[in-house]
Amino acid sequence: MATTTENEVSGSSKGLVFLAIILLLAGIAGYYYLVEQSTLYAVGSVFAGVILGALVFFQSQQGKDLWAFGRVSFREMKKVVWPTTNEAFQTTLVVIGFCLAMGLFFWIVDLSVITFIKFINGLGS
Repeated sequence: MATTTENEVSGSSKGLVFLAIILLLAGIAGYYYLVEQSTLYAVGSVFAGVILGALVFFQSQQGKDLWAFGRVSFREMKKVVWPTTNEAFQTTLVVIGFCLAMGLFFWIVDLSVITFIKFINGLGS
């Protein structure tokens, strides 16, 4: 009996997701229908479709799961120890210095390979 209940919830949840997609598509279709009348109405149609679609989607099980995931992710993000301004500045300088050093290294390697190829082909002086 529990399996039947889970299937019914899953079926209604799929229906809500389908309705949310229909509302989103209706908002987009409304844009193309109303674009000749007024840009404000056309853009408002898209916003209405997105907002109504989102409201319906978040009533489904998938939407509730997504909302719960977002809450947990935000809670975990608060636990992260972010670098100080000084640490971020020093790290940025290290990255810029490394990029310049690697650029110089590859420029020297490229110049050496070109010189070697010209020497082999007899084009060098």
